[in-house]
Amino acid sequence: MINDIFKIPVWQSTIPVNNKPLLDYVYKFKKDDKRIKTGVDTSNDGGYQSPNLNFDEYIFNDLLKCIYEELYKFGNELKFLSPLKFSNLWFNINGNKDSNRMHNHGGVISGVYYVKVPKDEVWNISKDCGQLIFYTSDYFARPDGWNTMKFKSYDERNSLTWKFTPKENELYLFPSHLIHSVGQNKTNDERVSFSFNYVKVDK
Repeated sequence: MINDIFKIPVWQSTIPVNNKPLLDYVYKFKKDDKRIKTGVDTSNDGGYQSPNLNFDEYIFNDLLKCIYEELYKFGNELKFLSPLKFSNLWFNINGNKDSNRMHNHGGVISGVYYVKVPKDEVWNISKDCGQLIFYTSDYFARPDGWNTMKFKSYDERNSLTWKFTPKENELYLFPSHLIHSVGQNKTNDERVSFSFNYVKVDK
């Protein structure tokens, strides 16, 4: 028999946040930013990435409350014992041909919340807006290793990557060390998201 010994948890949920005030904040912040037009240069290829924001501002209250509620559910599923605290928050604006390179985060749990997502006229969801892509450690294995294998079909056991097509008001939580990227936005509309990290509280 097969024993699935190491599983990677990714939490996916839809949260009831009013996105309009957040979008207004995002575009005003970008307009007022006096630095280069791309903002902070970290994992972004094009687009705009903000510096860390003051997440104590009133504008973020509802968002952070909903994130905390989902983190609580996630932690219950995984039987967390260690206490966590919110560490930092920033936003990303990805227009046409913008993407985010492979990277991971500092901390324990990281997440992304989608405020604005380009939509397909038929399906109301567009894979062309740039999918969220996660990578297993096998992806980086030796050039003659497991990552060269071909399979009749792909699932959670043998895939090297796993892709999610984002929707507005969708939240993802995942281990901070998990390598991920964001595919190129092939639409003519902007995708806007907030990213954040939780760290462990040292007693």
